[in-house]
Amino acid sequence: MSSKGNLQSTNDSNTMNQINPNYQSFDTSSALAGMYLWLLFGFFSSLLSCDFQRAVSQNMYAKHLIAFITFFFLMTVVDNNNHITILQTWLKTLIVYILFLMSTKSKLLASMTVFIILVIDQTIKIHIQNVQSKNPIADIRNYQKARDYLYILLIIVIVFGYIHYFIRARNEFGKDFSYVSFIFGTHHCNNMNL
Repeated sequence: MSSKGNLQSTNDSNTMNQINPNYQSFDTSSALAGMYLWLLFGFFSSLLSCDFQRAVSQNMYAKHLIAFITFFFLMTVVDNNNHITILQTWLKTLIVYILFLMSTKSKLLASMTVFIILVIDQTIKIHIQNVQSKNPIADIRNYQKARDYLYILLIIVIVFGYIHYFIRARNEFGKDFSYVSFIFGTHHCNNMNL
C-alpha cells in the first residue's frame, strides 16, 4: 500500500476520533473482557486479610463498589492509549460496568454467547496489533469493521439476555421479586448446591 493509503487510514482514524471522542478511550469490548479477567482473579481472594474478606463477603454494595473501583484501576493501568479526561474515564467505566452487570443477569446461553463474542473480538484486536506492528500501513479496515459488527452483536445479546432474564425472574418470584436484589445480586443463588 502506498503512503497515500496510509494517509487515508490516518484520516479515517482522525475522522472517527472527531465523530466519536470515546473512540480515543479504552474500547468497550476490551473493558468487558477485562472485567471477566478480573472475575477470574476472584479465585485468589483468600489471599486477602480475613477482616477484608468478611467485610466484602457480607455486603453486596461493598462488593460492587470494590468491583467498580478495581475495574477503573484495571482499565487505566492496562490501557495506555486512553486519551480522554478523568471524568470521561469514570463515566465510561460506569457505562461498561452497567453493561457488565447486565451481561451477568442472563441465562447461561446468553452469558456464554457474550463470553465467546468477547474472545473473538479480543482475538481480532490482537491480530490487528500484530499486523500493524509488522506493517504500519496495512489496511485493517475489514478487521475494524468486523469488530464494529461484533460490538453491535454484543450489545444486542446483552440487552436481550438481560430483558429475558428480568422477565423470567419477575415471573418466577412474583411479589417477592426485588429490583435491588436482581440488579446487585444476592449472597446465594436459589437451587444451587455447591
